[in-house]
Amino acid sequence: MSNERISNEDFRGFAGEFKNESDRAAVVLAAAKLDYFLRATLESFLLPCSTGDDELLDADRPLSTFSSRINIAARLGLIAPDLAGALHLVRRIRNSFAHEHSGVSLAAGPHRDRLDTLVQPMRAHWAFKFMLTYFDEQETPGALFRAAVALLMLRLSGLADDVKQVDCGTQQGLVPRGPDPGEKTS
Repeated sequence: MSNERISNEDFRGFAGEFKNESDRAAVVLAAAKLDYFLRATLESFLLPCSTGDDELLDADRPLSTFSSRINIAARLGLIAPDLAGALHLVRRIRNSFAHEHSGVSLAAGPHRDRLDTLVQPMRAHWAFKFMLTYFDEQETPGALFRAAVALLMLRLSGLADDVKQVDCGTQQGLVPRGPDPGEKTS
C-alpha cells in the first residue's frame, strides 16, 4: 500500500460524510480508517510477505486487530506513546459503542470521559481548532471527536509513505558470515 497520503479533496469529501454520521457510525468509521492506516504503515515497514496471504496482518492472524497493530507500531517505534494512547482511546470508545444496544452517545458517561482524555492534549493546537471548523465550531462532543479523529487520521495517513522498510543488514542467517575463526590467515 503506497501513496496513502490523503489529498485535500479526499479529506474534504471524507469530512463532509463523517460530519453527517450518527455518533455510532462515526466511531466505527473512525476506528476502521485508523486501523487501515496502521496496517498500511506496518505493510510498508515490514519485509514483504512471500506468499499471497499475509501470515501477520490478515484476518485471524497475530496482527489482525486494531489493538495489536497499535501495540506493535508503538513497540517498533513507528508511533509515539501519546499517539498510541490516543488510538487506544478511539478503540475503547469503538468497543463500547459496539456492545451498547441503544442510546449510545459521545456526550454520556465513560464515552465523554474518554473523549475528554482524547481531546485534552490537542485542544490548544491550531490544527485542532482548524479541524473543528469542518465539523462544528460549537465544540459539541460529536464535533470534538470528529476533529480529534481527523487529526489522528492525517497524522497516520502519510506515515505509510514516510516510513522506511526494516533494514535487512542485521539479519542473522543460519550460517555465520565472515571468516572461519579456526582458519589460519597469512
